[in-house]
Amino acid sequence: MLGVSNWLKTRNDDLDQFKRLRKADLRKELLTIKGIGNETADYILMYVLDKPTFMVDTYARRLFSMLGTEIPAKYDEFQRLVETNVTLDLDGFREFHALIVEFGKLVKRPVDFEQSFLAGQKLNL
Repeated sequence: MLGVSNWLKTRNDDLDQFKRLRKADLRKELLTIKGIGNETADYILMYVLDKPTFMVDTYARRLFSMLGTEIPAKYDEFQRLVETNVTLDLDGFREFHALIVEFGKLVKRPVDFEQSFLAGQKLNL
C-alpha cells in the first residue's frame, strides 16, 4: 500500500486530479506500482476513481465460460472483448460486477450452472 500512497502524493492526494485523467493513462500508472496487478488496478479505477471498467476476475471468467463464450487467455483481451460489446455507464459496470460476483459465489461448477436460471443460455461476443 505504500506504493499507492506514494502514487497519490504525486498529485497531492487529490482524487479529483486523478479522476480528470484518462482511464488508460491511470491504468498504466497503477500497473507500475509494485503489488498492483490488472485486477487491483481495475478495482481502483472503478471503485475509487469512478472509471467504468469491466472487472476480469475468476467469477467473470467462470460465468462467461459457462455461457459458452470464447474467452481470450490474456486479461486485457478479455476486458476489451466485453467492453466493446457491452454499453454500460459507471453504475452499470459496478452492478454488472456485483451481479457476476454474487452469481459466482452460488454457481461454482457446471452442475450448479445447469440448475441455475441461466441454464441453457449462450453468450456470443
